[in-house]
Amino acid sequence: MSLRHESNPEVDERLLKALDVLMENPKVHPGYKKDTMRLPVFGANLLLSYNHDETTYKELVKSRLERDVPKFMAIVAKEKPIDLPEEVKAMAKEDDLEISTDKITSEPDGNTVPICVIKPKDRSEFGEGPLPCVMYIHGGGMAFNSIYNPEYFTLCKVLARQGVVVVMAEYRNTTVPTEHQSETAPFPAGLNDCYSALKWIHASKESLGIDERIVVSGDSGGGNLTLTIALKAIRDGERYLVQHGIYPLCPYIAGQWPQDVQDNGILGTSHLNSECNQVFLNLPDNEVAAIEYSIDAFRKKDPLSWAAFATDEDIKQFPRTTIQVSELDPLRDEGILFSRRLMEAGVRATCKVLIGAVHASTAMGCSGSVPEMTMDTLISVAGFARSRAFLC
Repeated sequence: MSLRHESNPEVDERLLKALDVLMENPKVHPGYKKDTMRLPVFGANLLLSYNHDETTYKELVKSRLERDVPKFMAIVAKEKPIDLPEEVKAMAKEDDLEISTDKITSEPDGNTVPICVIKPKDRSEFGEGPLPCVMYIHGGGMAFNSIYNPEYFTLCKVLARQGVVVVMAEYRNTTVPTEHQSETAPFPAGLNDCYSALKWIHASKESLGIDERIVVSGDSGGGNLTLTIALKAIRDGERYLVQHGIYPLCPYIAGQWPQDVQDNGILGTSHLNSECNQVFLNLPDNEVAAIEYSIDAFRKKDPLSWAAFATDEDIKQFPRTTIQVSELDPLRDEGILFSRRLMEAGVRATCKVLIGAVHASTAMGCSGSVPEMTMDTLISVAGFARSRAFLC
């Protein structure tokens, strides 16, 4: 069994080997060993590629935009279209949803952030009164992707069907602009945009038809932003913004993953090449990820940039938190170890491990790979938001 069968002249041997690593791992769920994973693997290994020797943010962004992004777009143009399963097509339907857009002003930069709101049309099955809200933050290493990418837009439609109002912010990526957000900027731009969106949600509860049950969730880079939003709220004396809880998925929080470091600090062993690294996601042994977000913040160990740097004082003030990780994700252990820190500090924290899953499994399900895991996760996120327990 191989994913090399498609002839695409734009795909080089390095990318084909990335497919082989996924296919040859016996622990990977068979649902990830299908054509639906070709483009996600190519994208992860190009747009989060660490085959760079640039030492400044501007140089790295220039190289990404001139080399990695055009390469990926050329691959996309020559890939054979995939006929998605009917259940996945059904996930993307909109006839039972209300979808609206808005714009907010982000502080302190004064830039514009597009907002998308998704609500279930028929609220009767969810009882009377306001609904809970989930602010969902897309992944992409804080560097690329959009709320309107098919997998993320579908994910949030599925989430809204579970009886919650979903709000998404098209925050500034560090590197790749989008159709709806032309600006890019390094840390703290994306954090400020998402934080401003959360404050807007709290100020707009009546018009959104929601109550105080407001949860922040996101995957990968969006998982890091979920955690750093909580840290910012705690440090700014605005903990009420995350009072109801947070639900990060496969959070990308360490900033660097040296191959000669294990079982030290936030790193366990999952980031090692001998364990999970190169299974879908290929983490750097260098400072490229930190350079792309903010090398100064990384070297200063600023927890608002990378949540792994959170202090003990920060940790003990966290709201209730559920962190979900994937068994075969190189980021697995940093999510687990952050959860342990929360538990040891007395925070109401839960950690879930999806067996057989790879990084970004929730988004992957919306593009046709193991959609049952996506459904289970989003039902859990919605249930977390609906709960009226532990409102403290």
